[in-house]
Amino acid sequence: MISVSNIKIELYNQISEHIFYSQPESNCLTVIFPGGNNSTKTPILHYCRKHLLENHSDFLSISYKNLIVSEDSVEVKLEKVISAVYEAIKKVQEGKNYTKKVFISRSFGNIVSNEIKIKESITADKCIYIAPTDEAVKYFETYPGLIITGTKDSYLPVEQVNIIKEKYKDDVLVFENGNHSIESDDMSDTLDFCKKAVLKIIDYLEM
Repeated sequence: MISVSNIKIELYNQISEHIFYSQPESNCLTVIFPGGNNSTKTPILHYCRKHLLENHSDFLSISYKNLIVSEDSVEVKLEKVISAVYEAIKKVQEGKNYTKKVFISRSFGNIVSNEIKIKESITADKCIYIAPTDEAVKYFETYPGLIITGTKDSYLPVEQVNIIKEKYKDDVLVFENGNHSIESDDMSDTLDFCKKAVLKIIDYLEM
């Protein structure tokens, strides 16, 4: 039976809340790092969560709400997010003996998930990078994973997309005319993107 709880972390005089799905028999922890819009309910993430829960993975959905103050510098914002996320991950691991961790990141979350590995020495067995920004590409060599992007992502130059395709080959899925949301002006293409992305992620996780 899956139980759902709110993981509350108090830091910097603010309380952030993160949703935790758990089940007694789980030995895997999956963490979702959303993009700047803070949503972990996009179709691709929804079906990933559904698949992983059905396959007995606990699931932590990160939220940046109450962590970021507009007046803060980029460095301070990132530091606050990393500190709170680290505390949330530590909290859900209490009393559990996870043998595997999966990090699924989207957009800005690709930076957060990798910076937390560097600054808090957290390891992940599998990493999935959805719609990475140009700033996140530098992490891929040290922390390889599955990369999903589109040729019309305004946050990732097409020249960089071509370099990623050539360098990481089988661990890259690029959608022609796909934007930063992994969507297209054509709804049927968008639905196809979602299906192919989810199936690719499932295959990657089962490797």
